[in-house]
Amino acid sequence: MSRVPLDAALTRLGITPADAGAAGWNTAVLLAELGFGHALVPTLPYDAAADRPVRFLPLPFPSPLTVG
Repeated sequence: MSRVPLDAALTRLGITPADAGAAGWNTAVLLAELGFGHALVPTLPYDAAADRPVRFLPLPFPSPLTVG
């Protein structure tokens, strides 16, 4: 999903898109765990254990873009 449809989907859900990013999914989740904001990742880089300091919420986005 490109940035424009992603921002539109987040806005429809009442979420203000951020202009920050991380180099990888693990880094994004780690920064969220440390309290530096939110992480939007397509899948979890580890098992979602109950003792993790963050909440994982599925987001209802439009269908993935087709390519090829």
